[in-house]
Amino acid sequence: MGLYSEFLYAGTYAAGGDVYGFDTVLSTISVDSGPSTGGQRFVLTGESFGYSGYDDTWENATLDTAKWSDISSGSGSISVASPNLLLDTGATSGSIAGVSSVASVLNFQFETRVSIPSVTAYPSSSVTLFTYEAYVDSSNYCSFSVTQGTATGTTELTASVVVGGRVVDTWSSSWTTGVSVFRILRYGTTVYFYANGSLFFSSKRFVTTAAIIRYYSANNSASYSVAGANVLHSLLKTFVIFGDQVVFDPVVVSSYRLRGLTPPSIDERDRLAAYSGYVDVSVVAGGTVTRSNFYEYYFEDNLVILNSPQFNIKMTIPDDATVRTPVLESQGLGGGK
Repeated sequence: MGLYSEFLYAGTYAAGGDVYGFDTVLSTISVDSGPSTGGQRFVLTGESFGYSGYDDTWENATLDTAKWSDISSGSGSISVASPNLLLDTGATSGSIAGVSSVASVLNFQFETRVSIPSVTAYPSSSVTLFTYEAYVDSSNYCSFSVTQGTATGTTELTASVVVGGRVVDTWSSSWTTGVSVFRILRYGTTVYFYANGSLFFSSKRFVTTAAIIRYYSANNSASYSVAGANVLHSLLKTFVIFGDQVVFDPVVVSSYRLRGLTPPSIDERDRLAAYSGYVDVSVVAGGTVTRSNFYEYYFEDNLVILNSPQFNIKMTIPDDATVRTPVLESQGLGGGK
């Protein structure tokens, strides 16, 4: 949870927002309208949708210092190509093993795949087996942490947002060692935490300042070696925004084309299928590009709550526009005159 965040920053980074080299371009969208319930197939064309300039698998002989800084301290150390990025805190209390991105990012979706070895000896106090963190400064950061307590069954995954030196949003769940895939998607003040492909937690309370990306292990206050966390990759993943709604997993067909499914519209009270009208569409890849009023949501008389083309199953419920006859009222479906 960034317990040692104030000690982890090393080196300098570029100020500002997206600094990944070249600009993303958004040219066309097809189709340009769809139901407020979402699920409409769309295709975007443009440029620089598949930028990978900051992807890394750490299989070279040395750390790529154009991308990463070594932030290890105390008895902590990192090694690369043995294989990938290996983290080892050593046994000295307060030690850290990890790396920090050289570039800063504002809007981003980084995915990391990490293998954490099984714990056989338990620490005297909680330790951080692995943390993925978007770090602005010691008072403002968000993090995904796998921690190990003092006994079996106390491995936890925690997502936290820290603003002004205090935790403003957090969520924890039991977790396991082994291989996990973590993503943090950040767009403005909103951050989404994904674990193994599922949304784990989200918050709208982060700061609007560029952050650096960090991966590390820390033994915190325990004289305990956190060794063997193997970071397999770090990938910058493209995402799309319809209004304020995120499409975190579009298919990038090429640098010039991507496709996906529209999200449902949501009004200011977070009610599904509650908005009709035009929305801005943004693509975040090598940079962020937004087209104003690029897609139109419209209401449907029947709201589809299950639509499975694979099995040819479609279930619907009638909305208030259709539930108005005495016949439907007599069936207990409500309605009005």
